[in-house]
Amino acid sequence: LVYLFSGPDVLYPRLFFPEARNVYMCALEPVNTLPDYTSFSTTNGATASTHRDSCMCTPGHQRSTRLDQSTGQQPCEECPANRYKSAISNHNCASCPQNSITLGLTGCTIATQCYCRKGYEGTIEQPSDRCNACQADSYKTEVGTAPCVHCTAHAGTNSRTARTEVGQCRCEAGYTNNGVELTEEARCIACEQGKFKAVWGVGTCTDCVEHSSTWKECTEYLRGEGRCTELGEMFEDTTQTEVDACKCNPGYVGLVQTPDDECDACPANTYKGEPGPGARVGENWRCESCTTFSSTTDRTATA
Repeated sequence: LVYLFSGPDVLYPRLFFPEARNVYMCALEPVNTLPDYTSFSTTNGATASTHRDSCMCTPGHQRSTRLDQSTGQQPCEECPANRYKSAISNHNCASCPQNSITLGLTGCTIATQCYCRKGYEGTIEQPSDRCNACQADSYKTEVGTAPCVHCTAHAGTNSRTARTEVGQCRCEAGYTNNGVELTEEARCIACEQGKFKAVWGVGTCTDCVEHSSTWKECTEYLRGEGRCTELGEMFEDTTQTEVDACKCNPGYVGLVQTPDDECDACPANTYKGEPGPGARVGENWRCESCTTFSSTTDRTATA
């Protein structure tokens, strides 16, 4: 930026051009008439001033709390990071709106030099603007005006807001990334048949107990999703979230409600043709007995 200045105007390039990194100033009058730029204070064009209080800090500067021993005055100093000041005055610099920062830049002169932190979105154009936390199931990894990004399909933040990394998105129950944190390219995949995952998180899917699988009855809704074909048929489903979705296979009986439950083989001369716990007899589950004069030829677990 080439900036033509005259007199006190030397104090203003940072106010009108806050984004400029290199300022080349060309004087329109003799150098000896220039104000003391290093003091960052001015009378704002007033003449015949009689008191030091008439000297006010320029935009981007505030009165220091320290006393300059050589002058007996409190000099003007740059606004610290995350603060700014737009006017010529001896007031303190104002804080950036909540959850916004100046990226380490000092001497800021306008609110637009404040940017929303990681995990927050918005654009600061005036002091009343705000940075809003990324909603649940979204995140933002950089400081700036970019919007929050939604977690990949079947992943979320477990109701947590203001997330700052993609890895803070975790696969929901019934889905997994095989025990690895998510990346921009990774996806959550459904638990396979015979597996389940009960909680949100990084964990893997858990195998059903031995001789059981994730059986489910075909309904209109499930058929509409393309997960089964014949209404009422039992099929091995995916995406299960609880251990009780595991049901004993044909030829085995038992009620699966915890990871410690078991499916027992139907003894000889009995059978069970459908998945599920089997026939309830008192406190036990039983297979169906063969009809009179028939047997299973000493085989167990017959479907």
